[in-house]
Amino acid sequence: MRKPCCSTVLACCCRCQANRGRIPSMKIRFSTSRKLGDSLKHGTFKERKMTESTRNCAILRLAVGLLGQRAGHRWWDCDFLSPAGLDSLEYNFSRSPFTAAFSATCMAAKRLHDDRIGRTGVTHLFRFQPDLEIMVQKAASSEGNDFPKLQQMDLSALLAELARIGEHEIDSPEGPIQVGFLEQASTGAGVAQLARHYHAAFRQGLRIFPYFASKRP
Repeated sequence: MRKPCCSTVLACCCRCQANRGRIPSMKIRFSTSRKLGDSLKHGTFKERKMTESTRNCAILRLAVGLLGQRAGHRWWDCDFLSPAGLDSLEYNFSRSPFTAAFSATCMAAKRLHDDRIGRTGVTHLFRFQPDLEIMVQKAASSEGNDFPKLQQMDLSALLAELARIGEHEIDSPEGPIQVGFLEQASTGAGVAQLARHYHAAFRQGLRIFPYFASKRP
């Protein structure tokens, strides 16, 4: 009998959590790999180099994922990245419970952002273009990254990490906020804009969803 692949087990895990009321019910989609395949087929994929901005994107994803958990600011009703959540995933993902927890949290965050911002003509922290998405995932899985240290941080330390990436504080109104255009998403200035708005959100107790528009008017 063939063993189920990781993506199947993760999807089942997420459905079980949803049935228990731990995360919103969601349809698991693996569109990134499909889009990447289309890019490769049509010759439009351009491999990016790992940059400090790419690494900061990965750090920002984890920090926002941790801050938005049920034990934090309750943006998504799950705690996969908590010690108890990692223990529960270790049964099916004994080699990589953290990767499973991080992926499940990102899926919950992606759904919330898509519901508030939309899916067409925009990109945000949890919905990048395929080439940038691949590099962010590489940064997240690379050895020597800061993820173990981030996991040990309390909420105030995670907020300070957002402030470090954002470079300075801002105030922002609640709701979706356009912070630039698609070509800026992977730049240092673009990532800093994301960090500033998430920092403002968690500091002010508001739900702020920064995004980049795909096209200029």
